[in-house]
Amino acid sequence: MCYYEVMDVVFDVGGSKTRVGVSREPGKIDEIAEAKTEGDYKSGVKTLVDLGLKLANGELIERAAGGVAGMWNSDKSELLRSPNLSGWEHKPIKKDLEKAWRTRLTLENDAALGAVGEAVYGAGVEERIVAYLAIGTGVGGARVVDKRIDANVFGYEPGQQIVQIPGKTLEDLIGGRSIEVRFGKRPEEMDDKAVWQEWLGNLAAGIINITLMWSPGLVVLGGAMADRVDWGSLRVEVSKRLKMTPWVPKIVKARLGHRAGLWGGLARLEQER
Repeated sequence: MCYYEVMDVVFDVGGSKTRVGVSREPGKIDEIAEAKTEGDYKSGVKTLVDLGLKLANGELIERAAGGVAGMWNSDKSELLRSPNLSGWEHKPIKKDLEKAWRTRLTLENDAALGAVGEAVYGAGVEERIVAYLAIGTGVGGARVVDKRIDANVFGYEPGQQIVQIPGKTLEDLIGGRSIEVRFGKRPEEMDDKAVWQEWLGNLAAGIINITLMWSPGLVVLGGAMADRVDWGSLRVEVSKRLKMTPWVPKIVKARLGHRAGLWGGLARLEQER
């Protein structure tokens, strides 16, 4: 059997989809596979492991990096909190994946890896400070400085910012699952202009808060719900309400789409070489 000098696995476990890619050359993802994310931990990890082994096709996996939705413990080996993957909380994720793939593993929040992917390979390549907001089943994101996730203690959870009192978070107001629960329809099935106008206003409020707290040169919006954004109206709404800063940061759509987390995993591995 012939082994490549480098065979890396990257992955992204979100609230709805699990995606895995393999890289045999620096800066390149050769193949990608995906499956539905399983809420049950054992089933979910088995799906993840099997996708990686299938793509590796018998070759040696030298390293792996990936993201899972939620907040990690200090050494990023177990999830402490994951609203959309509660069955994965307090499970030995790092230990189980390293054993199954027989490799060393780097773990991160899925949206944080998406942020790095966009900063290194996507919409933020020319910016030093990038704020990334992933709007999908839930809402996540991170601040990236000089192409790396900025230093933090607990990780980043911009979707959990309180936007309305009492206790309404940004995720409650704009997340795909929250929309479905609230209206009994999937977001793609809804065409009520009043609903989407309200949604846009709440998104604008979140971007304003992020801008004031993170001071980015660029705000990148990714995730499936970014397809619902009226970009002209969003920029007008943010400009109208953001009074404290001397200018409004650029607000753009993510370039890497659903693969941002995979590219973020690749970027992390390149940074660790």
